[in-house]
Amino acid sequence: MLQQDGKYINLIIGKDWPTIRAGNSGGVTVMELRSYCSAFEAALHGDTLLAKQRERETKKATAATPVAAVKSEPAAAPVPVKTKAAA
Repeated sequence: MLQQDGKYINLIIGKDWPTIRAGNSGGVTVMELRSYCSAFEAALHGDTLLAKQRERETKKATAATPVAAVKSEPAAAPVPVKTKAAA
């Protein structure tokens, strides 16, 4: 499906594909992907690249979930230090 968005044309292929934006002078941008080397290659393989990106995001989110807090014993009172000035 093609959508006109101001001076850009958005190409929407499917639900699992990123939006491909073509400019009026021929520039291509893949919207949902954060990084890619070639916009043309990213547009061709957008479904696999987007799936890999989402997989990395879910791994990062599950690794960042906090583990249940473990109760520790209270810290021991500091030992007083004797100095010559105190004597």
